[in-house]
Amino acid sequence: MDTKDRKLGFLVMTGPDSQDIHNVIGLAGAAIEKGIGVEIFLMHRGVLNAAVPALDALADKGAAITVCAHNAGELKAHRNEKFNYGSQFDHANIVNDATRYLAFA
Repeated sequence: MDTKDRKLGFLVMTGPDSQDIHNVIGLAGAAIEKGIGVEIFLMHRGVLNAAVPALDALADKGAAITVCAHNAGELKAHRNEKFNYGSQFDHANIVNDATRYLAFA
């Protein structure tokens, strides 16, 4: 399988007070540098990571980032126009499309 056909999916459920988002940013950045597609889904307290500048920069490098709109509304999370705001349907598509999938909960 060629790297352009590979996709790494992430689920982040922990907030910015956890090291998880920094681990995801590092792994995702390395994958993008190797030409691997990256999709990230933020839900539960993970939606609070929408305000993390390094995640914003990752979107600029090509990562597709989706935020659970329901959780973002509940927690009054920062809204980032570079991110998609969706639902568990979007999350299911990320899981389906990913060659590998990592969950940080």
